[in-house]
Amino acid sequence: AVVMGREADGVSDEMLQAADRRIYLSMHGFGESFNLSVATALVVQKLFSYDPSMVGDMSEEVRAALRRRWYRQLAKTPERLKLYESYLHRPPPPYEDLRRPEQLRSKDAVRRRMEKNIRAKKKDIRDAPSGGGEACGRKPASGSSCMYVVQKGRSKPIRVEIPQ
Repeated sequence: AVVMGREADGVSDEMLQAADRRIYLSMHGFGESFNLSVATALVVQKLFSYDPSMVGDMSEEVRAALRRRWYRQLAKTPERLKLYESYLHRPPPPYEDLRRPEQLRSKDAVRRRMEKNIRAKKKDIRDAPSGGGEACGRKPASGSSCMYVVQKGRSKPIRVEIPQ
């Protein structure tokens, strides 16, 4: 078993005593810690690098049971469930390229998505309860611009001045 501990409190003393091995992930640069998902990914990747036989070491029976459970949880409609269940007997082939389709990766497509996101953010600011669209309510300090930041859980946006 691989047991991962949180930065705040690590793993239990019982787990530490039972461990065959303990490892430490060294860091370089400005970071002080990895988040748990990054640390886990690094450890699992290293394990697979040291012992490639561990990759895919699962019986077809166990794999099918996991797929069946996953497909039931994943399906949001009866149609999707039917489609996913058909994959139990004939799984779809893996994608050759996991990236977005080329037409969605072009500079124009990226620019359009960014512009759409910016328009949505501007609309959020305009529609904010405190009248955030009113040119920041007052003139920003010389050499600054301003914007409103809408935070989850807050009813009013926060005015932020940004030095130029």
